[in-house]
Amino acid sequence: MFSSGWTEATLAGLEAATARSGTSSGGGGGGSGGSSSQHAGGTPFKAQPHGNSKQAEEVILMDISGMRCGGCVRSVTRLLEQQPHVRQAVVNLPTETALVYVIIPKEQQHSKDHDAFLEQIGQRLTQVLLEHNFACKVRDRHGSTASAARVVKAKQQERVKRLEDALKRLAVAGMLASACFLGHLAHLWPGAPRLLHLLGSPRVHGTMSALALIGPGRKLVLDGFQALCRGAPNMNTLVGLGATASFGISCIAAALPGLGWRTFFEEPAMLLGVVLVGRALEERAQLQASSDLAALQGLLPSRARLILAGSDWQEVPAEAVSPGDLLAVLPGDRVPVDGCVISGCTTIDESALTGEAMPVGKSAGEQVTAGTVNCDGSIVVRSERAGDATVMADILRLVDAAQSRTAPMQRLADSVAGRFTYAMMGLSAATFLFWSAVGTRIFPQVLKGVGAAAAGNPRAAGLLLSLQLACNVLVVACPCALGLAAPTAVLVGTSSGARRGLLIRGGDVLEAASHTDTVIFDKTGTLTRGKPAIRSITPATPELSAEDILAYAACVERQTSHPVAHAIVSASDAQGLSSHTLDAGSLYQEPGQGVSGTCNGVPVAVGVEAWVQRQMNSLGASTSSRPAGEASRRRGSSNGADSSQAATSQARYAATHTCTQVWVGVGGRMAGQMLLSDEVRPDAAAVVAGLQKRGLHVLLLSGDREAPAQAVAAAVGIPSDAVHAGVKPAGKAQLVQQLQKQGRCVAMVGDGINDAGALAEATVGIAMGGGVDAAAEVAGIVLLGDRVSQVLDAVQLSQATFAKIKQNLGWAFGYNIIGIPLAAGALLPSAGIALTPTVSGALMGLSSIFVMGNSLLLQLEGPSHMPAADSPPDKQRSHKQAKSPVKAAKGIIKSANPANHVCETLMRMIVKLQFINGHWVSPASGNALAVVSPIDDAVVGEIPAGNAADVEAAVQAAAVAYKGPWGQTSGKDRAVVLKAIADLLKKKKTELAKLETLDMGKPIQEAEWDLDDAAGCFEYYADLAERLDKKQWSPVDVGTEDFKTEIRQEPLGVVALITPWNYPLLMAVWKVAPALAAGNTIVLKPSEMASLTCLELGALAREAGLPAGVLNVITGLGPDAGAPLSEHPAVAKVAFTGSSVTGRRVAMAAAKNLRPATMELGGKSALVIFEDADVAKAVEWAMFGCFWGAGQVCSATSRVLVQSSIAEAFHEQLKQRAEEIKICDPNEPECRLGPVVNQAQYDKILKFIEDAKTEGADLLTGGGRPEHLPQGRFIKPTAFTRVKREHRLWREEVFGPVLAVASFETEEEAVALANESEFGLAAAVISEDEERCRRVAKAMEAGIVWIGCSQPAFCQAPWGGMKNSGHGRELGEYGMASFLNVKQVTTYQSKARWDWYPESKL
Repeated sequence: MFSSGWTEATLAGLEAATARSGTSSGGGGGGSGGSSSQHAGGTPFKAQPHGNSKQAEEVILMDISGMRCGGCVRSVTRLLEQQPHVRQAVVNLPTETALVYVIIPKEQQHSKDHDAFLEQIGQRLTQVLLEHNFACKVRDRHGSTASAARVVKAKQQERVKRLEDALKRLAVAGMLASACFLGHLAHLWPGAPRLLHLLGSPRVHGTMSALALIGPGRKLVLDGFQALCRGAPNMNTLVGLGATASFGISCIAAALPGLGWRTFFEEPAMLLGVVLVGRALEERAQLQASSDLAALQGLLPSRARLILAGSDWQEVPAEAVSPGDLLAVLPGDRVPVDGCVISGCTTIDESALTGEAMPVGKSAGEQVTAGTVNCDGSIVVRSERAGDATVMADILRLVDAAQSRTAPMQRLADSVAGRFTYAMMGLSAATFLFWSAVGTRIFPQVLKGVGAAAAGNPRAAGLLLSLQLACNVLVVACPCALGLAAPTAVLVGTSSGARRGLLIRGGDVLEAASHTDTVIFDKTGTLTRGKPAIRSITPATPELSAEDILAYAACVERQTSHPVAHAIVSASDAQGLSSHTLDAGSLYQEPGQGVSGTCNGVPVAVGVEAWVQRQMNSLGASTSSRPAGEASRRRGSSNGADSSQAATSQARYAATHTCTQVWVGVGGRMAGQMLLSDEVRPDAAAVVAGLQKRGLHVLLLSGDREAPAQAVAAAVGIPSDAVHAGVKPAGKAQLVQQLQKQGRCVAMVGDGINDAGALAEATVGIAMGGGVDAAAEVAGIVLLGDRVSQVLDAVQLSQATFAKIKQNLGWAFGYNIIGIPLAAGALLPSAGIALTPTVSGALMGLSSIFVMGNSLLLQLEGPSHMPAADSPPDKQRSHKQAKSPVKAAKGIIKSANPANHVCETLMRMIVKLQFINGHWVSPASGNALAVVSPIDDAVVGEIPAGNAADVEAAVQAAAVAYKGPWGQTSGKDRAVVLKAIADLLKKKKTELAKLETLDMGKPIQEAEWDLDDAAGCFEYYADLAERLDKKQWSPVDVGTEDFKTEIRQEPLGVVALITPWNYPLLMAVWKVAPALAAGNTIVLKPSEMASLTCLELGALAREAGLPAGVLNVITGLGPDAGAPLSEHPAVAKVAFTGSSVTGRRVAMAAAKNLRPATMELGGKSALVIFEDADVAKAVEWAMFGCFWGAGQVCSATSRVLVQSSIAEAFHEQLKQRAEEIKICDPNEPECRLGPVVNQAQYDKILKFIEDAKTEGADLLTGGGRPEHLPQGRFIKPTAFTRVKREHRLWREEVFGPVLAVASFETEEEAVALANESEFGLAAAVISEDEERCRRVAKAMEAGIVWIGCSQPAFCQAPWGGMKNSGHGRELGEYGMASFLNVKQVTTYQSKARWDWYPESKL
């Protein structure tokens, strides 16, 4: 708005807020402070100044294979760092890479030989490693993302080949080891077959052992001895020495039987077999640990659809795309470039970039990023950056570099591992010398069981024991576990962070972050959104309303670009205010003061109070251009004192809070003022609370005034004494230094623009995701999702990763500390325990596998769950502000048994959008309703809070679709779509059943049963749709041949379907299937208490080929969405299922427009049991009729009338059977009674139970919460006897698992009691007398009567009630007929004239 900003006094609260919108590329944050963290930070090949101005530094990335353990890492590091110009080498075992930091002399920095110099160094490094049998290759410094992807893919393929090779060698070694093992059985089984005795002979064992050494073990043994000859022994050296020593000792024993030594040829074979098992498992674990980077590389598509002349496109390599090219991106495609949407609209899944699982709506003018997924519509994108220049390519390079950076703790492990092999060889020799020289003399008992001792040669036996224990020490030692301890955890941790939208730049950053005890938040752009928004508008004159003031202000601000202008214009557009026209040439801006202009002849000024006052005074109060405000026309004049007083109050408020005053003058006088503020992020308070709960000290740091800073701190829960306001950028860095001098480990969280100094100074700098390029220079962690909640995720992940590193190192050191003495025979004298080489080898392999497996467990660490704001667990659906905008994500349920907390079974929160016109769209209100699972009261997601605007959009989409092809399709064509939907329901039955169970608590088997019925319903109506074609133009006999009358059945048009929560998907299908079969288009509004599967139905219909707009699904509260839908004039029919009270309102709303309505309402159905019935069967049907679905069924036979003669027996069996019903987590297959849907329903049912007790009914069983389920909304199956007709329990619908039982004497009394109800949905009778059953069925005042059973429902049979249970019928042919108009077409076919008016003869 103003080219140089406003005065400091009025805009102090917005200066930082608007800074983020600039183009500065600072930001980032600090690493661990070491040189490694500084130079490995950005693009790994970027030159950095080093030391003084005469030198610079480059980073060379090398891919190295052949490293097996920490000793190898130490050797490679030493070889690289010994070379000229190499300052440091960071070698990573799991990723098989090395980052080599090379010093570039000044004379080489700008010469043409710069690249040649680096290439020469790379060749030298490669040659040195090749000479020591480490295959390696220098990564191309200028390589494209595609080439990097090829490297990663090649590594994956190499790992797969190594795994296949290990498995082949393992198979051979396993057969040899198994043969040796079978040979041992011959010693234990005297009657063993001759073949086993042959396998047990020393010669056969010797042959097996030799084959193992020269076959599957050859590569391992040779590598070990070659490494020993090079002076760099490794793990293979220890295994090779142990195996060959065992083989050599056995050869000596066989060649010199006089020594009396026992041969153990089987040990080398079995040892190699066990080691190769561990090696194969280790290769598999490494392959899995490194797969995340390969998956990230796969995000960038290799092909793009380049638009040619017209609308044609051709596939080209993505790297061939140039800036400015137009690309077609179809649904399901990954976006190949960074660019701008030119046409079309869609939703984009940006989870790979931001970690946010909810897709974001995109339309013309909005940016899209390479690697993201186009979910819905087709769009045209203009390329801005392609290939290596994309944001995703930057991320991939940074993640690749991060995985090569080690944690400081690992340096200790590498240092130990590098000398470990020598130490173990020395310890093995010491073990041999000890036991051969003095050990057997001090502890002669250890010779028991050694073969030579029995031959009377204790010295030979001692020598044999000494050799065997020395071999054990060689084999059991494991430097590999030490080498893998930290890199594997860092590898998995950084990859896991990337999937969550956390760009973590290495193990050093993770380690530093895990030690953090103080977190400093910048205020603007971090705890707040960083964008000003209008908080309030206060008129200073009664002639103008707040809307008038906003409209005038927007008129002049629309021509400027200041952030305040954007806030004003956005607010005006959001309210849909009528826009004024700015007179040509009237716009005037004064820097730091304001802007003025003339709108439709009316002078308007917006800005600082004194400046606006001067502008208005210069016009004079008697100006003829007096505005005609909407407020004055509506309300007339009133005293302006209140307005003036309110403006003064607002001014005082702005002075003490984080607000900025903007005054508006209109027509020569001060019209009013606006307060603008920077909104606090909705999850900021939860993040601060989460950090404080973890014991971290949280501070707020801001350059803003004290009052605004304190206001934000109070809003998010930061103590007032932890607020530092009015701090300049240099002061921020000084504060970080002061805290560090106090011994604190400081994490600084900023927006990456104005906080660069503090971010760089902090122990860990955490930059909000303002852009990878901006943050990559100094940031230790970049929050790509730009969500402050990711700070908590970063702390959680770093602590979990560092915990894994400590666990791995603890295991590695502890294993060796315990295992090596045990292998050396430490327990042999006292306990007689000594390891064999085979057991030692098994332990060695397991140590490495444990480290790898423990690191992989990091993948199970989920992001922190922020408590949902404004969604208390005691309310099933409550208003809460949705994320802006409300975004969509399909919840993926991984576990079928959420026994403790449902949220723990979800990969992400279930967040749905409304399904309108074939697309997922946000609600007009921007609000959402919380989804609370009744299983454990956990908030598991949210659904849109739709309103009249959403109803209008859905109805219009349906109307357009009806006028399109769908309204003219044949029944046969419609049947194809219906059958496809049925097939998809069957295919996704398990997933949808779990979702419905999660949403409303239905037992999983009931939910699956409902899904089967839903699929069958679509198939049934598909058949009726095909048959409808044959019924068109059906003739009617009208008794004369002069006329031919025919009947057509045609769709109604747009129909509104409002469905309940007790059968969320099934009852929606009962309406949707016949409506579609008839050819209508639909707006479906499911109950806000269980909407998830209905929203999924929209997606399934689209997948099945249903045209856009034919089925629309909106969610929201009844008054907000259901009422506008019921009374919409474009709706041709309303079909409703729900309570009788709501049904009356819906019917009246439809009647206003003379529209038909089908009502399936409440019930209080009766089950009559006569004395000739089988009591056991009657009890079973009575329970099924009332306890199925937790009694939340409108047709439930919740009143049971039992003939007096069998009442006592019936009561006894009912009590026993009811108490045997399995009540548990509804996800368990054996569950037969789940929770009721919400807290209100739960309280209502308990109130019915208490009232029944108070009124004098006898509680037979149940009556409250099951003792073993303290959580969730569970109620025991409950039954009352001696219930009287005046009791509330007998008269009113309970909608819960509560059964009212009464007795009767005669058939007439039973019928009278059954019919004595305002409801008439269903009834049931059980008797062996068929004639009686038919007599009673005829007498029942109900739309449905069951004989010998209760509650069966079939889509082929009509369903509906009478009295207050509604009118009209669903299901069967009746259900489809209710969605059809019957049209009579009569043709006069006689050739004679009608001649009613005789023609004049004149």
